[in-house]
Amino acid sequence: MGLAEKLGDYQGHQLQDWRYQTHVGTDGIRQVTVLTYQVRYVKGESTERLTFFGSGDGEELKIVGHNINSPALLAPNK
Repeated sequence: MGLAEKLGDYQGHQLQDWRYQTHVGTDGIRQVTVLTYQVRYVKGESTERLTFFGSGDGEELKIVGHNINSPALLAPNK
């Protein structure tokens, strides 16, 4: 059973937390941004964390991680 079947249709989200870090090293600047959302679906809610990575030289940030945590994902299949 897939994610959409377990959680249902998307209804909305709210930003819960964010974190931004810049790391400077011999290989240049690295930027990491982490956004945490509370997301509502028809069949339940989830906490979702998106992690973005960039080089700090004007390059667009790239999504390098998307974590979804929801009790609905652990429920037995019906």
